[in-house]
Amino acid sequence: MKNFEQPKPPRWADRFLEWYCNPKLLEQIQGDVHELFFWRLEEKGVQRAKRAFAWDIIRLFRWKNIKRKSSQTTQFNNIAMFKNYFKIGWRNILRQKMPSFINITGLSCAIGCCLVAFMFIEPRVIRDQFHENGKNIYLVAHEAFSEGGLGKYGVFDSGLAKELPDNFPQIKRRTRMKGAQNVFRIKDNIFRSYVNYVDPDFLTSFSFPMVYGSKDVLKDPSKIVIDQSAAVRFFGDEYPIDKLIKVIYGEEEMTFVVGGVIENAPNNSSIRPSFLLSYEVLESRGEPEQTNAVTFIELEKGTDVAELERSFQSMVSVQNGLKPDAQYESIFLVPLESMAKRNLNGVPGGAPPTGPIVLLISIAGFMLLLAISNYVNIAILMATRRVKEIGIRKTIGSKRSQIIAQFLTENLILCALSIFLGIVLARGLFMPWFNEMSGGTISLNLLSNRNLWYFLGLLLLVVTFLSGFYPAVYISKFKPSVIFRGKERFGKKWGFSGAVITFQLVLSIITIVAGIMFVRTNNMQKDIKWGFEKEDRILVNIPDSKIYPSLLNKMMALSGVEEAVATNAALGEAYGNTEFYLGDTKNRASFLTCSTKYPQFMGLKLHGGRFFDPELISDSQSSVMINEKFAEHYDVRIDDLIQIDSVFHKVVGVLKDFNYQGLSDKIEPIIIKAKPDSELNYLTLKVSAGTELEMEDKIKEAWVDVVQNKPYIGFLQSTVFDNDSGDSRGLKNTMLFTATLATILAAMGIFGLASLSITSKMKDIGIKKALGANLIQLTKSVYLKFGIMLSIAVVIGSTLAVFIIGVFLDEIYAYHDPVNLIPLTFAALILATVVFLTVTTQIGKVKKMNPAETLRME
Repeated sequence: MKNFEQPKPPRWADRFLEWYCNPKLLEQIQGDVHELFFWRLEEKGVQRAKRAFAWDIIRLFRWKNIKRKSSQTTQFNNIAMFKNYFKIGWRNILRQKMPSFINITGLSCAIGCCLVAFMFIEPRVIRDQFHENGKNIYLVAHEAFSEGGLGKYGVFDSGLAKELPDNFPQIKRRTRMKGAQNVFRIKDNIFRSYVNYVDPDFLTSFSFPMVYGSKDVLKDPSKIVIDQSAAVRFFGDEYPIDKLIKVIYGEEEMTFVVGGVIENAPNNSSIRPSFLLSYEVLESRGEPEQTNAVTFIELEKGTDVAELERSFQSMVSVQNGLKPDAQYESIFLVPLESMAKRNLNGVPGGAPPTGPIVLLISIAGFMLLLAISNYVNIAILMATRRVKEIGIRKTIGSKRSQIIAQFLTENLILCALSIFLGIVLARGLFMPWFNEMSGGTISLNLLSNRNLWYFLGLLLLVVTFLSGFYPAVYISKFKPSVIFRGKERFGKKWGFSGAVITFQLVLSIITIVAGIMFVRTNNMQKDIKWGFEKEDRILVNIPDSKIYPSLLNKMMALSGVEEAVATNAALGEAYGNTEFYLGDTKNRASFLTCSTKYPQFMGLKLHGGRFFDPELISDSQSSVMINEKFAEHYDVRIDDLIQIDSVFHKVVGVLKDFNYQGLSDKIEPIIIKAKPDSELNYLTLKVSAGTELEMEDKIKEAWVDVVQNKPYIGFLQSTVFDNDSGDSRGLKNTMLFTATLATILAAMGIFGLASLSITSKMKDIGIKKALGANLIQLTKSVYLKFGIMLSIAVVIGSTLAVFIIGVFLDEIYAYHDPVNLIPLTFAALILATVVFLTVTTQIGKVKKMNPAETLRME
């Protein structure tokens, strides 16, 4: 006969109770739940009793019932203990005001620099991730062979793009986008601006919020959408909807009605839609259907992108049949959120330049390393004044881990204060200064930038750990017996602290040398000879060759205009480059077309041969001039022939080298070809000396009298290189700021270590002073140690500075002085002075010290 056993509680629940329950409570709790189980077994049955038992076990999983390893761990995890840590930490910050002030100041300055770097870099690296549908939007791109090999292009055939939604059901929306420079007339303003022609779904797919109007507004091709900045600029406080904007296409003028206003695109947007018109406008004006356009598609959720890409390959043969001269190799999709990181031709936005990013990361990293290094030394100094507190705490049972936790908690408070002050410094001082220097618009928006909060949180944890861990471990290792007998010794060996200070001094040497070199380079650029006359010359655009004669006459009739000569571009503006042949060899060089009088008019100097002769027709058809660099590089002489566009041109003159690209680029070979004045783009006017600013307004008024429905473009030749000069001044100011801050932080670190060293030697100094030693004898060892560290730092820092700053200057400037003994000596003297003065401030303790007070405990 089969034996029936009485049912038991679920074994897994019983084991779970035994695992988590405090052993002191386990017997009582387990007995109660077992008793309840057997009662329910009789009253409600097996299944309900087991379920109730499991639920009882889960409900009893409470803090008061959970077992802890020991009473010390319980105390460590108690909230009250951490509250006590914060209270003690705050009191110590208030008690040690000067070291706390130094640490907070150093860290907050470094954190302010880090915030400026982050706010500059973040929108350039993390782009296009604000669109609500961004994860489903893709750019349609293609691969094709060109002269340089297989290239990747971020454009797609417009005709094929138009049919995509009909041929592929996975595509929810499609929008084409084509940008162009157009002439606009708004009220009395005539200007040239960039406009994007897009399909109506553009505003639905992309998240550019509407301020006024509907997202479907572009279904009406007579409407135009503008952003808020354009609305404020042209209409002020007026309601912009239904205002008229005219777009001038050659001789034709089309009127559009403002149908919508969108918010300004954020800084991290690759697409900058200041003006939006319907793509239908382009098509109605005869835009070829097979032209290329930037094409975005929004996919249905859950679409297999790889499978869709494979399906797109069927369009390659169709495209190649329609356009035999533009053969596709493949078609592929690029996620919108990674579009800016891809090296695609024709894509909006594009990858950001790496130079400014690397520079700002380097500066912020230098400052943070210096501040943390400085903090570590001063934190040790602060902690050594609390050794008796540590001895008492250890005596009454505190573990080393608890002391470390307390010091890290105090450090967390100080670092949090530093981050708060760093935010204040960044927002109120560093960012406005940076924006003024760089022409940027970065700002600190704590409410809407989630990445900024992640960065601040990470920065708080990293800085707290790096700056506080070593001091906490160092000070917590002392034993109570050593502390209470007064046998503790601080600063006897400078292994770690000395290495940290030496590292700070090395960084300071590098930054000071950088500051000196950028000042020297900036001053050199002020005195550089450009090789042409740039003063008293004003350029105005020639919008149409038909009005050139009347424009020339109008300008020459102005009092104060002495001469007028035409050119295709100002010296220093963007140049084209052209292919040319020397024999059978194909080459490329910069290319400038101008009037026959232009080289002499601009004061260019002749190296050999002659200038263009206005009386010789051949000089406007088949003659060229070159610079020295061209003649040297290609071994070309006077009367040699250069083939350009299948026409042979004779070299009639060689010009002395002149800076036509600014100071950031070395002088390169250039060809200058003469053309009739009416075929050129600008009229360069020479005005009476010192009257540039006065004449500028008069010239504009005269230009507007002659030219209708065209935007005026006028500027001073002397301002062409202002951007380069501004960038150079900005870099100089940045490096001077960096050098100054680095030196101050290093001085703070030296202050801490000098104070620590003197504190550790107080008893020895007291004995020597009692025996009659003078101040020099007492402090010689301190000066000697810092002198050794300074000497090591000067040798290492100077060696690194020659290499690092030299490479940096080579990357930025075409011409600069070498990093030689002059800046290295100046940097060493500046740093030596700072070290001497900082250490001397601490020597006052020795001078004022009373040996009787110091030796009382001995």
